[in-house]
Amino acid sequence: MTIKYSNRRSSSKSKYTLDDRSLKIKIFILVILMLTLTVNVIPIAAVSKPGDAYNDPGFQTASTLIFKAEADARVEESNPTTNAGTSDYLEVISENNRSIESYVRFTVSGISGVIQDARLRVYSTTETSMNGPAVYPADNNWTETGITWNNRPAPTTGVIFNLGTATASTWAEYNVTAYVTGNGTFSFVLLPDSTNGVTFDSREGASPPQLVLTFASELRSEGFRFISSAAA
Repeated sequence: MTIKYSNRRSSSKSKYTLDDRSLKIKIFILVILMLTLTVNVIPIAAVSKPGDAYNDPGFQTASTLIFKAEADARVEESNPTTNAGTSDYLEVISENNRSIESYVRFTVSGISGVIQDARLRVYSTTETSMNGPAVYPADNNWTETGITWNNRPAPTTGVIFNLGTATASTWAEYNVTAYVTGNGTFSFVLLPDSTNGVTFDSREGASPPQLVLTFASELRSEGFRFISSAAA
């Protein structure tokens, strides 16, 4: 009589080992595909620093651009022919024969897309004021080193935004969306509402004025993220 012996345990074990290796290979391939997809989908802005503007040209998916002021200056009623364009601070106050106003200018270029929100930001360096200055659009026919109280341009329209409270050591934000609608040069004048004086950093200061643009969709901006305009 012949006895046939079948090693079912060994056969089952070999099959299990093959299935296990196949599963591991499939998981490995899936992980590689997911990593590849993640790298291709992450927006450029999520891995870029604000200072990368001139090192990363091309298509941009960031929704916000920040422009630095290209010119700014305060003008003083008590010194009507004196220029303060190179000073490190701006100031706004209403006083009898001693009023002070401040001008800021930006140039926006290289963008396309719908601007959803535009904010003028100036950094307050004074004590908290309960009635901060209002912002108006101004003509662009002034220079940082030439503007004075006597030759300052008047506002071109009514007030764009009234600040209200200006808190010390914080950014004061003005909604200027109605005025900034695309590429162009934009001047603003900060005019006092009261005798509550407020000082801000100028572009020569530690925290220069900014124009922050937020877009409703993707845009092409020649690679710019944090844009510093040339001096006036």
